[in-house]
Amino acid sequence: MKLHIPTSLHLAACGLLLILSACKGGDDTTLPQPSEQETLVGSKEKPDWQNPAEQDMTASMTALVRVNLSLSYPKQMEALGNVATNGQIAGPDDMLAAFSGETCLGVATFVDGLFFLYISKPPKGVPLTIELRYYSAKLKNIFVAKEACTFVADTCLGSASVPLEPKFYLTY
Repeated sequence: MKLHIPTSLHLAACGLLLILSACKGGDDTTLPQPSEQETLVGSKEKPDWQNPAEQDMTASMTALVRVNLSLSYPKQMEALGNVATNGQIAGPDDMLAAFSGETCLGVATFVDGLFFLYISKPPKGVPLTIELRYYSAKLKNIFVAKEACTFVADTCLGSASVPLEPKFYLTY
């Protein structure tokens, strides 16, 4: 089966179409929060997240994501000082991936401060709920997006000019 890659026209349409309605928000108070004295720095190894096999990409959706941990952890990111620039610590050694349960549906490519993510359709029997997970090589920690999204084929979350900037929480 052929890999489903959106055309330039599709990507341009994605830039005009920001589908925030596909994401379900949650209450910030339900997120695990470190104290102001705790650090976001951990000791987790880089995960072995893998893109699905080409034959599994029967349909896809696209997400353009900017990781800004200051949205979720302003005091901790401020304390990191020179490690973070406006909370945007993402770099080419970091990873962003989409999951449905423990099934990886896509691993993003990092380009010029943004993650470009092609998300494959979850296999039969797996929920259509998409969770974004971010691994920071600088912080050696994994964060999970607060908002889960629903898979909708041939749609785009975010654009190059207005990327999706989810809030993330630290996994312990």
